[in-house]
Amino acid sequence: MSINKEIDCTTASLHAKSGSRPLGYALALLAFLTCPCHLPIWLVLFAGSAFGAILSENLITAGVILILIFILSGLGALRRLNTP
Repeated sequence: MSINKEIDCTTASLHAKSGSRPLGYALALLAFLTCPCHLPIWLVLFAGSAFGAILSENLITAGVILILIFILSGLGALRRLNTP
């Protein structure tokens, strides 16, 4: 009995890609929320809380972390949403 590997590989790749569309949307939302231009909005939203105090004391660190998350999640979203 012979197994057609081409059909098996195609089926496996279709199953692997089927879950990447919702993950792409989630990563796009994460990229939108962590955009560094939204840092003033986050400061206003969390004003008066402990997280807001930590955020306002460490603006440069928060900005660098937000930029890294923004770039990585944006690239991941583009990669997952551009696959057919």
